[in-house]
Amino acid sequence: MLNLDIKKQFKDWCLRVKLVNEKKRLVIWGPSGSGKSLTLKMIAGLMQPDEGEISIKDNILFSSKKGINLSPQQRKIGFVFQDYALFPHLSVFENLAFGLKAFSKNGNKKAIKEKIYYIAKRLEIEHLLESYPKQLSGGQQQRVALGRVLLIEPELLLLDEPFNSLDVALRYKLRELFVKISEDFNLPLILVTHDPEDVREIGEEMAIIQKGLCICAKPIPIELLKNNRDQLKDPIWSYIKKQEIFLAKESPKSYISYALKNKLELQAKENHNQCSTKNSIKNFMNFQLKKIFSIKRS
Repeated sequence: MLNLDIKKQFKDWCLRVKLVNEKKRLVIWGPSGSGKSLTLKMIAGLMQPDEGEISIKDNILFSSKKGINLSPQQRKIGFVFQDYALFPHLSVFENLAFGLKAFSKNGNKKAIKEKIYYIAKRLEIEHLLESYPKQLSGGQQQRVALGRVLLIEPELLLLDEPFNSLDVALRYKLRELFVKISEDFNLPLILVTHDPEDVREIGEEMAIIQKGLCICAKPIPIELLKNNRDQLKDPIWSYIKKQEIFLAKESPKSYISYALKNKLELQAKENHNQCSTKNSIKNFMNFQLKKIFSIKRS
């Protein structure tokens, strides 16, 4: 169980997330720039909240009141980044072995190799162990990144929009793989996305982040998981819209005040920028038009 109650103030906006996750697979949905990836980084210990608490089961990872802030290494969390973060100068085998502390002079090299070959076989990349990242496809690189995480035996897996750069067919196949890995390894995962298909294929619970605000995680009703990709009829899209309305209406006043304040501040800033740059944009467009016409005449 993940218990998350954090706040982080940035220059122009505030991220406020409060949720309790009880299912094995949580999908955090939201548009780009809403704070999804930042939330993952704070769970992993790569960024520190200003205040609040993060705990997994009974293990407190961060608490501003208790003065606890475990390092990323102490949290036992696996993180698969959007760009996979593979080392280009290392082979697939070396990338997989990098996260293992036992991969050292004092380690049992035979046991390490056996573990790596086992994970590589499960992920169907055993034939690529001598290859380098630049020789791999996007899907193969993602499997290597996942394998490197699994080898450290994490208690929680974080996935930061892992399917963005992949084609549709490969996305479908890898969604199935992540669900199977989660079940086979009894590994909870949190995936952030702005794609409803990820909600449909992977999620058991869904939380919505909207303009830096998230206050709950809810189980996804089974009847919504239908094979309907039409955005106007898709039950997943309808469910997301209902949750966004709930977020706006049912949020505690303190949370709403953060969101409203951020919204008003951003609107004021945008209006100011539009007024101050209106003439410069107009001048730039006139210059470009003159340039195009002069080329045509010549």
